[in-house]
Amino acid sequence: MSTIEKMKKALGYIVYEGPSAADPDVMIVVIVNCVKRGSNNEKTGPMAQSWILRADIPPNKAIFGPRPSPAHPALDYAVCGACPYAAGRGCYVSLKTICSVWRAYNRCSYMHTSPEEVGAHVAARVKTGHLRGMRAGSYGDPAMVPFEVWEKLLLPVRGVGGKTSGYTHMWNSRYRHEGQEIDPRFKTLLMASAHGGIDAHNAAEEGWRPFAQFNSEADLRISGLAMCPASKEAGHRKTCATCGSQSACNGRKGEEDKRVGVGIVVHGSPITLNLARRRNGVVTELDKARLVEAENTPVMLDWETGVLHV
Repeated sequence: MSTIEKMKKALGYIVYEGPSAADPDVMIVVIVNCVKRGSNNEKTGPMAQSWILRADIPPNKAIFGPRPSPAHPALDYAVCGACPYAAGRGCYVSLKTICSVWRAYNRCSYMHTSPEEVGAHVAARVKTGHLRGMRAGSYGDPAMVPFEVWEKLLLPVRGVGGKTSGYTHMWNSRYRHEGQEIDPRFKTLLMASAHGGIDAHNAAEEGWRPFAQFNSEADLRISGLAMCPASKEAGHRKTCATCGSQSACNGRKGEEDKRVGVGIVVHGSPITLNLARRRNGVVTELDKARLVEAENTPVMLDWETGVLHV
């Protein structure tokens, strides 16, 4: 059986197994699935999905498991970085779905193949109308993985008119450990995940197009960002698969790309909403403190307690 025939029958594809950019001691895996039929996700529509997971432990343990020591980051840091919603504090991605993907990986249900082959396969599915595109990081931060992996996955899809979307927190030092950097080329593929108007403004100042979460529709409307058309507030007018010529959330094409960023009001279950709103509030307070303090005065945030240290 040819590789193409095997790919047509496969449940999904492993396109990366290697160290995390945030925590090189931890091995992570990137799995691409929903290629046969596309996702039934109401927000994204029929797009191939990709999942960034720890290879060694199931997601529920990574999210809620105890830290090895007080100085050690949360166990999901290797896939989520210092996202304010990580470690069970407001993430809206279905834990049931994430665990299902990991269990299939642990059963060796996915096919090992290259990003180039999967990118070409997804692009072919887009050309025939079976898919509309691919999402980078249905769970996890794509910047935990080398840029070249996503380049080989996403550019073929874009080349045939497919939609791509993806988001990263690694654009800002507050969301990563000191000394860590992000490959600047990610700006062309991903949006900067932000929390509130000030955070979104800072991302734009650094050359990113922001995708910002807001605690209220009123805050979003005064931010100057475009309201996500897949959101409840926008009446679910579109999905990621039908948004724009190549998706509003496909990063910044270059200096000539003057498109505004995108905003959405936090969503999810009541418990998730409450947690996410609290974490958004912590980020906003940090931003306000930085605005009023002298530029040479460090302002640090303790993510565990939400306390600002000036």
